[in-house]
Amino acid sequence: MYNGEFKCRFTNRYNDLINTTFQTSNFNAVSSELKESIEDAIPDHINRWSSQVGPNSLNQWENAINGISQYNNSRITTARQHINQNLSLQGQRLVNLDAYPDESGSIKVNSIKPNLPWNGTYHGGCPIDLKATPNKGYIFSHWYSTVAAFSNLKTDSIQVNLPLNTNFVANFDTCENVVDVDVLAQNNRLIPSTSEELSIELYSWELNGNVISTDSIIYNPIDGSYTLTIHFDSCEIESNVYVVENGTYNVLLYPNPTVDLLNIQFLIGQQQDVTIRMINTIGQVLREETLENFIGQYNKSIDASLYSKGAYFIQVITANKMYSEKFILTE
Repeated sequence: MYNGEFKCRFTNRYNDLINTTFQTSNFNAVSSELKESIEDAIPDHINRWSSQVGPNSLNQWENAINGISQYNNSRITTARQHINQNLSLQGQRLVNLDAYPDESGSIKVNSIKPNLPWNGTYHGGCPIDLKATPNKGYIFSHWYSTVAAFSNLKTDSIQVNLPLNTNFVANFDTCENVVDVDVLAQNNRLIPSTSEELSIELYSWELNGNVISTDSIIYNPIDGSYTLTIHFDSCEIESNVYVVENGTYNVLLYPNPTVDLLNIQFLIGQQQDVTIRMINTIGQVLREETLENFIGQYNKSIDASLYSKGAYFIQVITANKMYSEKFILTE
C-alpha cells in the first residue's frame, strides 16, 4: 500500500474495532442478545423452511450460532497477523490506558473511548492518537507514560509511536486545586479575578442567595453579600463571599451633563416590578418603562437629545422605595 496515511488510518480503525466490537466478550454478548430476541420464532421457521434452506433442527441452529462466535474468537489473532504482514507493520503492541484519580476523566484512542482502565492491541509503524478529557469538576494535568518523552507532558492530545508495549495514565486535578476565583471592587464595580488565564464560558452572580446576573461585571452594586460562580470546560468554581456595605445607594447616571446619550445603571436584589421614569422640573413624565418581576442589573442608554436642554430627573420606583437622580442636558 503506497499511501502511508491511508494505511495507518485503516490499521488503527481495524484495531479499534478488534479491541471493542469484535472482542470475544462483546461479540458473544451481542450474539446472545440477538439469539434470545428471535428464539421463540425459530421452531415455526424450521417447520416452514427446513426442507428448503434450513436449519433442520433447533440444535443445528444453535450450533450455527456457536460456530459464528468460535470463528470470531479464532479470527482475531489471524486478522492481526494478516494486516501486520501484508501492510509491512512492525508487530503488535499492547497499550494500557488509565486515569488518575479514578472516575476523573476519560481517554479517547483513535476513534473509540473505552471504559478505564483498559488495554488494547495496536501495531508498531502506525502512531495512535490519544486525547484526555476531564469529567465534571476536574482539569487535565499531565500524562504519565512508560515512554519517557510523554511523561509529564501537559498537552491533552498526543500522537504516539509504539516501539514497545506502552502504558499511559491521564492525570487530572480538581478544579478548585488549580484555579482560585475572587471578587474585587473597582470603581463602583465588582469584577472577577482568577489565578489562571481562562476562557470563561459563563458567569453567574448571586446576591444574598439570588441569581442576579450572568454578565462578567456587576455595575453600581447595592449593599449585600455577593458570590460569583464561573463555568469553563468541565469546571464550576465559586468565589468566597464578598460583602458590599456602602450604607446609601444612588442610581448611576453618566455622562452628566450629557448632550445626547445618557447611561442608566442600577441593581435590584429581589424580584419585583420596577418603573423607570424621566421627568422634567415641573413633574411631567416624559418617558416611562415598566419592568415586571425584575431582578438583576439594569444597564441601558436613552437618547436625551430628543428633549430641550435643561435639568431632568430619572426616577427608579420599586415596591418600597423610590430613587431619584438629576441630570443636565446641554447642547
